[in-house]
Amino acid sequence: SYLSPVPLLIQRAMIAFMERGHWDQHLRRSRVFYKKKHGVMLQAIKQHFGNKAKIIGQGAGLHIVVELAKNLRDEAKLIDNAKQHGVRFLPFSDFYATGSPKSNKLLLGFGGVPIDKIPEGIKLLSRHID
Repeated sequence: SYLSPVPLLIQRAMIAFMERGHWDQHLRRSRVFYKKKHGVMLQAIKQHFGNKAKIIGQGAGLHIVVELAKNLRDEAKLIDNAKQHGVRFLPFSDFYATGSPKSNKLLLGFGGVPIDKIPEGIKLLSRHID
């Protein structure tokens, strides 16, 4: 037998939510919303990075991969400096299977960032790229 960690009342509420079409409606709204955020992020990267970077990963998930024209001198320092200015992103080197090679890539997420904060965040970040 299986003991579900989700209370039966919550399971039944979710069934009703889905049967009434609310789940599909929620997914459609979410797709439109995140597509708009994705577009705002792409535009901000093009505007503020110019020829200092190119977009190499997009259209999947809630992040964009940016390849810088130059290697980062110190990824950890860049991340720390950006964080002090209110810009947070993940070290791309964390996604390498072996060690942390010299990197010239940034993994920029937009899922949890308010849409009106994206352009300013990208602008601030671009100022810290040599």
